[in-house]
Amino acid sequence: MKIYTGYYGNVRAYNGLQLVGVSLGVPKWMPPIPNIRALNPAGWMMHLEADDYVRSYRELLAKLDYAVIIEKLNALSHGKDVVLLCYEKPGLLCHRNIVATWITEHGEYSVSEFYKPQALPQALPPEKEPLPEQPLLFDLPQRRMWE
Repeated sequence: MKIYTGYYGNVRAYNGLQLVGVSLGVPKWMPPIPNIRALNPAGWMMHLEADDYVRSYRELLAKLDYAVIIEKLNALSHGKDVVLLCYEKPGLLCHRNIVATWITEHGEYSVSEFYKPQALPQALPPEKEPLPEQPLLFDLPQRRMWE
């Protein structure tokens, strides 16, 4: 099993992966997915400054049993690779990045943000022949209607 992180707004890219929430809730538009509640930040943490948030969340993780979390992930994975989901876009301060570091520090797994580049076209479309230049309406020879 490989473990990735990701965010709900990019859920279509995670086709074939087992989605696991690590957030306090999931978007209303998503079907139900498993959620590891032990990895959810406490609601009061959302109001902290960044440094205090990181410190508090790391303290929360320090109280957890790493082996139990990995066992839970293995049970939820059903043999697939797993993506841990929350709301923040990549590059923003987010607890899933702290979880990724915590798991990676234990040495058994290397957790990274899931990135799937968009496929580029195999060949450029052939160039079309230019359309013949159309004459302007007033450049046409004028005929009188009664002729």
